[in-house]
Amino acid sequence: DFKSVTMYATENNRLAVGIEVDFQVNDEDRARDWTRTEGVVWLTGVPFNEPNNRTVEIHDLQIYGDTDRLTGDLLVRFAMGPVLQQRIALALTEDFTNDYNDLLEDAEEAIAELPIDNSWMVRAEMGEVRHGRIRVTGPGLFLPVEIDGEARIELALPASR
Repeated sequence: DFKSVTMYATENNRLAVGIEVDFQVNDEDRARDWTRTEGVVWLTGVPFNEPNNRTVEIHDLQIYGDTDRLTGDLLVRFAMGPVLQQRIALALTEDFTNDYNDLLEDAEEAIAELPIDNSWMVRAEMGEVRHGRIRVTGPGLFLPVEIDGEARIELALPASR
């Protein structure tokens, strides 16, 4: 079981994720070899994307941990091996294209017509959208975005009598 997950920004654009675990094998034949263990496993890595690419990978993944039993500590050591680290890093790779497109649609809808008061209306359209590399910051992850577009301000004059 995963009890809780904690994330921190660390040095050198690294993200640290701590996972509190409670692990037990339910197979009676193995119960004598594998007992219940609790502890915290930490994964640290550098989130990475190419500019204008919506796939985020984790580079330089490192795994640390400490549990209350030798069996748990051995599992953590096994996960620290290069083969399993590569598989975990690959499993953490995420393509955010759908989320990104949904966000752009919501933003475009939000700025399409912005009434200022009863007489004024701002109409805006987004054009080309570009983004840079993701960065780890204190409050979370930051993705710099640059958008070209057009906007116009319209005045609705009262109808003449």
